[in-house]
Amino acid sequence: MLGSVITGRAQLILNDTSGIRWPVANLIDWLNEGQKATVRLAPEANCVSAYVQLVEGPRQDLTALCATAGTRVPMRLIDVTRNVTDATGLPALRAIRIVNRRALDQYDPDWPSATAVSLVQHYMFDSRNPKEFFVYPPQPAVTPGYVEVVYSAEPTDLANGTESIDLDDSYAAMLVDYVVHRALSADAEYGANPQRIAQHYNQFLAGVQSKSQQDLTVEPVPGDQVVEGRE
Repeated sequence: MLGSVITGRAQLILNDTSGIRWPVANLIDWLNEGQKATVRLAPEANCVSAYVQLVEGPRQDLTALCATAGTRVPMRLIDVTRNVTDATGLPALRAIRIVNRRALDQYDPDWPSATAVSLVQHYMFDSRNPKEFFVYPPQPAVTPGYVEVVYSAEPTDLANGTESIDLDDSYAAMLVDYVVHRALSADAEYGANPQRIAQHYNQFLAGVQSKSQQDLTVEPVPGDQVVEGRE
Protein backbone atom coordinates (compact mmCIF):
# COMPACT_ATOMS: atom_id res chain seq x y z
CA MET A 1 0.00 0.00 0.00
CA LEU A 2 1.30 3.45 -0.89
CA GLY A 3 2.21 5.80 1.89
CA SER A 4 -0.08 8.40 0.34
CA VAL A 5 -3.06 6.16 1.09
CA ILE A 6 -2.18 6.12 4.79
CA THR A 7 -1.53 9.87 4.97
CA GLY A 8 -4.68 10.60 2.93
CA ARG A 9 -6.83 8.66 5.39
CA ALA A 10 -5.15 10.47 8.27
CA GLN A 11 -5.87 13.83 6.62
CA LEU A 12 -9.57 12.96 6.36
CA ILE A 13 -9.73 12.18 10.07
CA LEU A 14 -7.80 15.37 10.86
CA ASN A 15 -10.07 17.37 8.53
CA ASP A 16 -6.97 18.69 6.78
CA THR A 17 -7.09 17.23 3.27
CA SER A 18 -5.11 20.17 1.88
CA GLY A 19 -2.22 19.60 4.27
CA ILE A 20 -2.35 23.17 5.58
CA ARG A 21 -2.05 22.48 9.29
CA TRP A 22 -0.06 19.25 9.01
CA PRO A 23 2.23 19.12 5.95
CA VAL A 24 2.43 15.76 4.20
CA ALA A 25 6.16 15.57 4.92
CA ASN A 26 5.39 15.53 8.63
CA LEU A 27 2.78 12.84 8.18
CA ILE A 28 5.33 10.70 6.30
CA ASP A 29 7.79 11.12 9.17
CA TRP A 30 5.15 9.94 11.63
CA LEU A 31 4.23 7.06 9.32
CA ASN A 32 7.86 5.93 9.35
CA GLU A 33 7.85 6.25 13.12
CA GLY A 34 4.62 4.23 13.29
CA GLN A 35 6.07 1.38 11.27
CA LYS A 36 8.95 1.04 13.73
CA ALA A 37 6.59 1.26 16.70
CA THR A 38 4.49 -1.52 15.18
CA VAL A 39 7.47 -3.85 14.77
CA ARG A 40 8.62 -3.16 18.32
CA LEU A 41 5.20 -4.26 19.57
CA ALA A 42 4.81 -7.12 17.08
CA PRO A 43 8.18 -8.40 15.79
CA GLU A 44 6.38 -10.74 13.40
CA ALA A 45 5.05 -7.70 11.51
CA ASN A 46 8.26 -7.51 9.49
CA CYS A 47 10.02 -10.89 9.51
CA VAL A 48 12.70 -11.68 6.98
CA SER A 49 15.04 -14.62 6.34
CA ALA A 50 18.70 -14.34 5.45
CA TYR A 51 21.71 -16.59 4.95
CA VAL A 52 24.65 -15.34 6.98
CA GLN A 53 28.16 -16.59 7.60
CA LEU A 54 28.97 -16.95 11.28
CA VAL A 55 32.11 -15.65 12.96
CA GLU A 56 34.74 -17.38 15.06
CA GLY A 57 33.66 -18.62 18.49
CA PRO A 58 30.27 -19.22 20.12
CA ARG A 59 28.99 -15.62 20.36
CA GLN A 60 27.24 -14.22 17.28
CA ASP A 61 26.16 -10.58 16.78
CA LEU A 62 23.13 -10.50 14.49
CA THR A 63 23.60 -6.85 13.53
CA ALA A 64 27.19 -7.45 12.41
CA LEU A 65 26.27 -10.66 10.58
CA CYS A 66 23.48 -8.94 8.64
CA ALA A 67 25.69 -5.96 7.80
CA THR A 68 28.38 -8.27 6.42
CA ALA A 69 25.79 -10.20 4.40
CA GLY A 70 24.28 -6.99 3.05
CA THR A 71 20.81 -7.80 4.40
CA ARG A 72 18.16 -5.85 6.30
CA VAL A 73 18.94 -4.16 9.63
CA PRO A 74 17.67 -6.44 12.43
CA MET A 75 15.60 -5.43 15.44
CA ARG A 76 15.56 -8.86 17.12
CA LEU A 77 16.22 -12.51 16.36
CA ILE A 78 13.26 -14.82 15.74
CA ASP A 79 14.91 -18.16 14.89
CA VAL A 80 18.03 -19.89 13.59
CA THR A 81 16.59 -22.64 11.44
CA ARG A 82 19.27 -24.65 9.65
CA ASN A 83 22.77 -24.90 8.34
CA VAL A 84 23.30 -24.02 4.67
CA THR A 85 26.25 -24.45 2.37
CA ASP A 86 26.80 -20.82 1.42
CA ALA A 87 25.13 -17.44 0.97
CA THR A 88 22.73 -18.86 -1.63
CA GLY A 89 21.08 -21.08 0.99
CA LEU A 90 21.46 -24.18 -1.16
CA PRO A 91 21.83 -26.96 -0.52
CA ALA A 92 20.23 -27.00 2.90
CA LEU A 93 22.06 -28.93 5.61
CA ARG A 94 21.29 -30.07 9.14
CA ALA A 95 18.48 -28.42 11.11
CA ILE A 96 19.45 -26.40 14.19
CA ARG A 97 17.67 -26.78 17.51
CA ILE A 98 17.34 -24.17 20.23
CA VAL A 99 18.53 -25.19 23.70
CA ASN A 100 18.61 -23.56 27.10
CA ARG A 101 22.04 -22.08 27.75
CA ARG A 102 21.87 -22.72 31.49
CA ALA A 103 21.06 -26.37 30.86
CA LEU A 104 24.07 -26.67 28.53
CA ASP A 105 26.23 -24.83 31.08
CA GLN A 106 25.27 -27.41 33.69
CA TYR A 107 25.71 -30.39 31.38
CA ASP A 108 29.02 -29.21 29.90
CA PRO A 109 30.53 -26.08 31.53
CA ASP A 110 33.38 -26.17 29.00
CA TRP A 111 31.19 -26.03 25.91
CA PRO A 112 32.34 -22.49 24.88
CA SER A 113 35.85 -23.86 24.41
CA ALA A 114 34.80 -27.09 22.70
CA THR A 115 36.41 -28.11 19.42
CA ALA A 116 35.29 -25.69 16.74
CA VAL A 117 33.08 -27.15 13.99
CA SER A 118 31.38 -25.21 11.21
CA LEU A 119 28.18 -27.31 11.28
CA VAL A 120 25.93 -25.92 14.04
CA GLN A 121 23.91 -28.30 16.19
CA HIS A 122 22.26 -25.93 18.67
CA TYR A 123 21.77 -22.24 19.29
CA MET A 124 20.97 -20.30 22.46
CA PHE A 125 19.05 -17.04 22.75
CA ASP A 126 18.16 -14.62 25.54
CA SER A 127 15.27 -12.26 24.78
CA ARG A 128 16.89 -9.65 27.03
CA ASN A 129 19.65 -9.39 24.43
CA PRO A 130 17.62 -9.76 21.22
CA LYS A 131 20.39 -9.09 18.68
CA GLU A 132 22.80 -11.73 19.94
CA PHE A 133 22.86 -15.53 20.06
CA PHE A 134 25.30 -18.34 20.80
CA VAL A 135 26.01 -21.43 18.72
CA TYR A 136 27.26 -24.89 19.61
CA PRO A 137 29.79 -26.08 18.65
CA PRO A 138 31.81 -22.85 18.51
CA GLN A 139 32.79 -21.71 15.03
CA PRO A 140 36.30 -22.10 13.60
CA ALA A 141 38.39 -19.10 12.63
CA VAL A 142 38.81 -20.49 9.11
CA THR A 143 35.66 -21.12 7.02
CA PRO A 144 32.98 -20.74 9.69
CA GLY A 145 29.57 -22.09 8.74
CA TYR A 146 26.56 -20.47 7.11
CA VAL A 147 23.10 -20.56 8.70
CA GLU A 148 19.62 -19.37 7.88
CA VAL A 149 18.34 -16.80 10.36
CA VAL A 150 14.82 -15.43 10.70
CA TYR A 151 14.61 -12.04 12.31
CA SER A 152 12.45 -8.99 12.76
CA ALA A 153 13.83 -6.28 10.47
CA GLU A 154 13.76 -2.54 10.90
CA PRO A 155 11.20 -1.13 8.44
CA THR A 156 12.53 0.89 5.54
CA ASP A 157 11.57 4.57 5.76
CA LEU A 158 9.43 6.09 3.04
CA ALA A 159 10.93 9.14 1.37
CA ASN A 160 7.51 10.27 0.15
CA GLY A 161 3.95 9.10 -0.36
CA THR A 162 4.65 7.46 -3.71
CA GLU A 163 6.56 4.67 -1.96
CA SER A 164 4.89 1.64 -0.39
CA ILE A 165 4.83 0.91 3.32
CA ASP A 166 7.18 -1.84 4.45
CA LEU A 167 4.52 -3.71 6.44
CA ASP A 168 1.61 -5.81 5.25
CA ASP A 169 -1.48 -3.86 4.21
CA SER A 170 -3.37 -5.38 7.15
CA TYR A 171 -1.52 -2.90 9.39
CA ALA A 172 -2.85 0.12 7.48
CA ALA A 173 -5.60 1.06 9.94
CA MET A 174 -3.19 0.90 12.87
CA LEU A 175 -0.72 3.13 11.06
CA VAL A 176 -3.44 5.68 10.31
CA ASP A 177 -4.27 5.84 14.02
CA TYR A 178 -0.60 6.29 14.87
CA VAL A 179 -0.18 9.15 12.38
CA VAL A 180 -3.31 10.91 13.66
CA HIS A 181 -2.16 10.47 17.27
CA ARG A 182 1.23 12.03 16.49
CA ALA A 183 -0.31 14.88 14.49
CA LEU A 184 -2.68 15.81 17.30
CA SER A 185 0.09 15.49 19.89
CA ALA A 186 2.32 17.86 17.92
CA ASP A 187 -0.31 20.54 17.48
CA ALA A 188 -0.52 23.02 20.35
CA GLU A 189 -4.18 23.83 19.73
CA TYR A 190 -5.30 20.21 19.71
CA GLY A 191 -2.91 19.37 22.55
CA ALA A 192 -5.65 20.47 24.93
CA ASN A 193 -7.71 17.45 23.86
CA PRO A 194 -5.86 14.54 25.52
CA GLN A 195 -8.88 12.23 25.19
CA ARG A 196 -8.75 12.27 21.40
CA ILE A 197 -4.97 11.88 21.37
CA ALA A 198 -5.20 8.91 23.73
CA GLN A 199 -8.08 7.41 21.74
CA HIS A 200 -6.08 7.11 18.54
CA TYR A 201 -2.97 5.82 20.31
CA ASN A 202 -5.01 3.22 22.18
CA GLN A 203 -6.66 2.17 18.93
CA PHE A 204 -3.18 1.74 17.44
CA LEU A 205 -2.05 -0.40 20.38
CA ALA A 206 -5.23 -2.47 20.46
CA GLY A 207 -5.13 -3.06 16.71
CA VAL A 208 -1.56 -4.33 16.71
CA GLN A 209 -2.10 -6.52 19.78
CA SER A 210 -5.36 -7.92 18.42
CA LYS A 211 -3.75 -8.84 15.11
CA SER A 212 -0.90 -10.61 16.91
CA GLN A 213 -3.38 -12.64 18.93
CA GLN A 214 -5.46 -13.49 15.85
CA ASP A 215 -2.35 -14.58 13.96
CA LEU A 216 -1.53 -17.00 16.79
CA THR A 217 -4.91 -18.70 16.43
CA VAL A 218 -4.15 -19.71 12.83
CA GLU A 219 -0.45 -20.43 13.31
CA PRO A 220 0.52 -23.93 12.12
CA VAL A 221 1.54 -25.93 15.18
CA PRO A 222 2.90 -29.47 15.48
CA GLY A 223 0.60 -32.18 16.78
CA ASP A 224 1.34 -34.82 19.39
CA GLN A 225 2.99 -37.17 16.90
CA VAL A 226 6.66 -37.76 17.63
CA VAL A 227 8.96 -37.62 14.64
CA GLU A 228 11.84 -40.00 15.14
CA GLY A 229 15.23 -39.43 13.58
CA ARG A 230 18.91 -39.70 14.11
CA GLU A 231 20.88 -37.35 16.28
